Amino acid sequence: MPRKKSWNDEQLILAVAESFSVRSVLIKLKLVPAGGNYEQVKSRIVALAIDTTHFKGMGWNKGLSYHT
Repeated sequence: MPRKKSWNDEQLILAVAESFSVRSVLIKLKLVPAGGNYEQVKSRIVALAIDTTHFKGMGWNKGLSYHT
């Protein structure tokens, strides 16, 4: 029997808006960044047509700039 989601669509929309990756979304939703959680969140993002054009891609610092 599947477990009940610990987050709702409004929380997902806010987490996506504040994040630069799916991993960050998972962390904001207090989910373990692992396989099934990625698929569940990614499919819900697609179903709700949430804008992810601000995501930086794979890797924690891809597309970011910083000074050393």
